[in-house]
Amino acid sequence: MRVNLAALVIISAIICSGCANFGAGEKARTLNQLLSQEKFEGVIAECNKALQKKPDDADMLAYRGLAQLKSNKPQLARADLQNAIALNPDQGWFYCGLADAYLECNQDKEALESYTKADKLLPNSPRTPAILSGMAVAHLHLDDAKQALVTINESLKLEPKQKYSYQTRALAYIDLFEYDKAIADATKSIALDDKNVGVYVTRAEAHFLAGHIEEAITDCHT
Repeated sequence: MRVNLAALVIISAIICSGCANFGAGEKARTLNQLLSQEKFEGVIAECNKALQKKPDDADMLAYRGLAQLKSNKPQLARADLQNAIALNPDQGWFYCGLADAYLECNQDKEALESYTKADKLLPNSPRTPAILSGMAVAHLHLDDAKQALVTINESLKLEPKQKYSYQTRALAYIDLFEYDKAIADATKSIALDDKNVGVYVTRAEAHFLAGHIEEAITDCHT
């Protein structure tokens, strides 16, 4: 099953990158602030200026990649983040961004590899729940609902208020024919964010497969 990532995470289209800060120093603080304000074109412009002076600045390539990803340009994001990693292969957040870009480019095996690398470079990090959540989405795309369920459970143990992760788990339960559990998780996700259109579709699917036709129609109307 291919999950609708726009509905799931991506999130702000980015699982791993979310609201976290990256890098260090005054320039990084400025770029983090622009990202948090969703001024993605501003981030790209600032990075372009810096890269004109120093084309091999891995951090600026990575920041530009994040902004490209949030601007729905995953191929450009992938290229920037790959180049950043080639210059500095030890930055875990580079791999987070690259994994998210791979998911958007339907390169699920590569996404899983990048999330795994990020997890190794960022042990016991505040980003770990998001990394695990991204891994779960990749496992779903690779038709491994059982492993997706294991991984998303680990993520939710660490951070129980991840609204999109409950939708991910609901989709895994649908693949495993556990429709009541899928409905319960979709309902949890709605309680955390009732403006997420995709989760109503997920719950409608679970209701429909469970034989709850009226409930499915209601969710579709919503």
